Amino acid sequence: MLNNLTIKARLILVVALMSLLAITLGVLGLNGMKKANEGLLSVYADRTIPMGQIAENRAKLLANRLAIANSLVFTEETQRNIDLVRQNIVDISKTWDAYMATTLTVEEKKLADKFAMDRKRFVVEGLKPSMEYLAAGNTEALEKNIREAVRPLFVPVGEGIDALTQLQLDVAKQEYDAAQTRYEESRFISIVLLVLGLLLSMFIGFMLIRGISRSLSSMQQFAESLARGDLTSRIELEQNDEIGVLAQSMTSMRDQLSGVVQQVRTNSDALGSASQEISATAQSISQSATQQASGVEQTTASIEELSSSVKQNADNAKVTNSMATTAAEEAANGGQAVKRKTGSGLVLCSA
Repeated sequence: MLNNLTIKARLILVVALMSLLAITLGVLGLNGMKKANEGLLSVYADRTIPMGQIAENRAKLLANRLAIANSLVFTEETQRNIDLVRQNIVDISKTWDAYMATTLTVEEKKLADKFAMDRKRFVVEGLKPSMEYLAAGNTEALEKNIREAVRPLFVPVGEGIDALTQLQLDVAKQEYDAAQTRYEESRFISIVLLVLGLLLSMFIGFMLIRGISRSLSSMQQFAESLARGDLTSRIELEQNDEIGVLAQSMTSMRDQLSGVVQQVRTNSDALGSASQEISATAQSISQSATQQASGVEQTTASIEELSSSVKQNADNAKVTNSMATTAAEEAANGGQAVKRKTGSGLVLCSA
C-alpha cells in the first residue's frame, strides 16, 4: 500500500502521524492538567474552605456552650457572654449560608439539612432560653436548661459537625483517588499512544528508507549497465512514486538510446556497403588506369619504335639520297663523258 504513495506523500504521512501523536499527547496532557486543576479547585473550594467553615462553626458552638457555663461561675461576665453568644449565632448563620452555597453531594446535603435542623433546635431550645435565664439572673432555671436542653441538644449538633467534617475528608480522598486514577489512565494512554506512534513511525520510516534504498540501488545498477553500453538491461520497479517515474524516464531514455544505436548501426551498415562499392569502383578504376597505363606504355613504346623506324628510314633516305645524288652525279659525269666521247668520235668520223 505504501508503494502506491509518492515519497512526498509518505513523508507527509510520517510528519502528520508524528504531529497527530504530539497533538494527542498534548491534548491528553492539557486535559489531565485541566482535570487536575479542577480537582484541586474542587478540593479547595468545595472541601477545604467548607471544612474550615465547619471547624469555625464548631468552635463557635463550643464557645457558646462554654460562655453559658462560664456565666454560672463568673456572673460579672454575664452580659459579655450573652453578647458573645448572640454574635456567634449570627456569625454561624452567615458561615453556614456560605457553606450551603458550595457544591454539595447528595449525602452531604442530607447531613447538612439534618445539622441545620439540629442546630436550629439547639439554638431555639437551648441557647436562647439560657440567655433569657442569664439576663433574668435565674441560675436554677439556667442550670436545669443546660442539663436538660443545652447538653443533650448539642450532642446531635456535634455529631453532625463530625459527620460533615468526615465527609469533607472522605470526598477529598475520593477526589484524590479519582485524580490519581485519571493520572494513571492518562499516563497509560499516553505511554500506549507514544509507543504505538513511535512503532508505527519507525515502521513507516523503515519501509520508506528500505524502499528508497532498494529503488536507488536498482536505479544505480541500471545506470551502470547503461554506462557499460548494455542496452538490454531492464529495471523492474512497480511503484508510482518519484523514483518510479524516474525509472520510467530512464527506461524511455534506454529505448531512445537503443533506437539511436540501431539507427547508427543501420547507417553504418549502409555506409559499409557504400564503402565496399566505392572500394570496388576504385579498384576497377585502378585496374583500368593500370591497363591504360600499360596501353600508354605500349603506345609509347610503339611510338618510340616508330620514331626509331622513321629516324632510321630518314637516315636510310639520307643515305639513299646521298647515294642517288652520287649516282646522279656519276651518271651526269658519265653522260658528259659519253657526250665527249661521242663528239670526238663524230668528229673523227667526219674527218
